[in-house]
Amino acid sequence: MNLSAKNVSFKYYGKKKKKPIFELCSTSLDVPEGKLTAIIGHSGSGKSTLLSILAGVLRPEKGDVTVGNVDIYSLSDRERSFYRNKNIGVIPQGNSSLKHLTVFENISLPYEMYGDGVPRENIDAILRQFGLIELSDEPACGLSGGEQRRLAIVRAIVRKPSIILADEPTGDLDEDNRKNVLSELKKMTMSGTTVLMVTHDKEAEGYADQVFKMENGVLL
Repeated sequence: MNLSAKNVSFKYYGKKKKKPIFELCSTSLDVPEGKLTAIIGHSGSGKSTLLSILAGVLRPEKGDVTVGNVDIYSLSDRERSFYRNKNIGVIPQGNSSLKHLTVFENISLPYEMYGDGVPRENIDAILRQFGLIELSDEPACGLSGGEQRRLAIVRAIVRKPSIILADEPTGDLDEDNRKNVLSELKKMTMSGTTVLMVTHDKEAEGYADQVFKMENGVLL
């Protein structure tokens, strides 16, 4: 499934709301199906903002976002949530787990909420692949930063969505786990999955089929 943005713009305003403190300039981007695309750039350059817009989480002030053949911002909030849950796996930056739930519950809950769960054996298999199987029934609040990152990745890819949007997927990971994650994302593209990641990781760039750079809200 392809992903594209056309003339997307967004502004963040300060407390006085008179002047924007950050502006994502008119941005167009095509992310081809079955390829791994990377966006690099300094913190604050707009990478995560663009990723949130492409994920259907942050509505742009102007422009269109098309996932497959669907203009996702023409959908209602509920329709867009269902469409995203079915087609897009999002790996957010930072700790996104529900701390009072177990590792297994954190993975299964998003899909159960939409009436389409994942078999326990499928979840166990991918937890084993990412070294989390022994923590399956442990509360997420006890996980280290690297374990939290791997949990977010497992939750995003367990149903093998058509598109993966990854915000710093190798953050907090040691070398072995970093290579495992990048190899898995690259492997998924070989079966047709579209992957877009924003990253500071120079090694991650080497796995990408195409690389863009963002500076001050402008995609180069």
